[in-house]
Amino acid sequence: MIADPAIVEAWKTCGVQWAALDLGCGSDASRAQLGHRAMAEQLVFAAAVIRKAGVKLYAHVTAGLPLETEADVAATEALLAACRPQSISARLWRPCPGSPLWDAMRGRGVIEQAKPHPSNMTWVGPWVQGFP
Repeated sequence: MIADPAIVEAWKTCGVQWAALDLGCGSDASRAQLGHRAMAEQLVFAAAVIRKAGVKLYAHVTAGLPLETEADVAATEALLAACRPQSISARLWRPCPGSPLWDAMRGRGVIEQAKPHPSNMTWVGPWVQGFP
């Protein structure tokens, strides 16, 4: 189970005020590219459990995946709307050296050098407060 209501209630009892949920992207196929195993329905369930316990939800999303389509972007927007986080951060995708996506992008010539960026993620701000 991705979010056990009893555990989330215990968080609240212990004073936890925020929980972070890495949504990745709205598309299950795109999330699989990132190595995420959770499906959209599981993420929406987890968000509902967190919010029901009175814990605020902070969601992370990833944009700029190889082969990302407008439909993928729309799916991410729909997943955010379904999860209803109080705060959102977005990051641009950068491949992790040695990952299957790194190797695939090197093979396609998208990545021209073997030297990776110091961080595999770039934060895009600002956070969005009060997402509906």
